[in-house]
Amino acid sequence: MSRTTLHKKLTALTGMSFSHYVRALRLRQAQVLLTTTKLNVSQVGYAVGFNNPT
Repeated sequence: MSRTTLHKKLTALTGMSFSHYVRALRLRQAQVLLTTTKLNVSQVGYAVGFNNPT
């Protein structure tokens, strides 16, 4: 599957671009980690794949 086709299908299914979809997944996982663990915000951010704590 080409990159363009994947982008079009993901946008049609979710209504979001690929980068927005991945960010939403990371934020949902971060929410789960923040509520279930004793990690601080910076640690959770790095754990879910954000490179910058801001």
